[in-house]
Amino acid sequence: MVDFRYHLVSIIAVFLALALGIVVGTTALNGRLPGDLEGRIDGLTGEKRALEDTVGELRETTDGDARVLEQLGPGAVDGRLAGRRVVVVSTPNAPSELREELVPVLEEAGATVSDVVTLRPDLLDPAKTEALEAVVDRVAPDGAELSGDPVQRASQELAAALLEPVGEPGLDLEAGRQILSAFVELDLIALEGEEVEDVGRASLAVLLTGEPVGGADVEGTAARITSLVGLAGALDAAGDGAVVGGPVTATDEGGLLRALREDDAAREAVSTVDGLERITGRLVTVLALQEQATGTAGRYGTGEGADEPLPGAVEG
Repeated sequence: MVDFRYHLVSIIAVFLALALGIVVGTTALNGRLPGDLEGRIDGLTGEKRALEDTVGELRETTDGDARVLEQLGPGAVDGRLAGRRVVVVSTPNAPSELREELVPVLEEAGATVSDVVTLRPDLLDPAKTEALEAVVDRVAPDGAELSGDPVQRASQELAAALLEPVGEPGLDLEAGRQILSAFVELDLIALEGEEVEDVGRASLAVLLTGEPVGGADVEGTAARITSLVGLAGALDAAGDGAVVGGPVTATDEGGLLRALREDDAAREAVSTVDGLERITGRLVTVLALQEQATGTAGRYGTGEGADEPLPGAVEG
């Protein structure tokens, strides 16, 4: 019969063998692992530096291309909008830089920028529809055919006050100014550097937007985007065409450009241009406006949902 001492000796022998294996293994690896790790770190460091050099070279190339476009780009659109009047409308989340950089390009193309309008948050606030409905009904022109919810009807009134097709009579000028005056007084819109009495009519419209607006109010945000899609359609219907432009990020989920490109009715009527933070996007906006005047719409840029970088059938 095997006694307890035998079991004890066996257990001790097993632990001694394990300890010896650990010592031998550690001794063998100690010389190899640090060397391997150092080699990998050196390799990754070299790759990182190479990538940094590549990024630097690409940035220099991009900056150089941008400077060339800044100099030569306006010449490519010179005269394309000659005799056209364009109204520029900005959504509440549109960066002011987009407007400030686009207007000179429109003027280089021969357009007269009739008005610069900024939409105020209350115009699109679902919680303010009751007050909005009151002003919409109060300033509605005689015989005007308005439809939809208060924001949609307000959009139709605003579009009629700002636009009219070339060669066709639009809303009476005084009635249009009454609409704009009421909207300004209630902080629904803001006019840049102009009195209501000085506002003219345009035949084409550009609606500028920014990147998607996040936040906890998902339903409210979705309602605002839906309202802006309706406004884009109203601007297009009131004049000879409309282009909606914004940064590439406006094609992301929750962005106005994404919503317009996914809306079957809007995509057939309203043109969209992404990348307006770059000179190329601003030049393409001019071409898209010229195309809109012929009754054609498209989706241009490099963002989600774009069909082409620029219109391909616009004559110089």
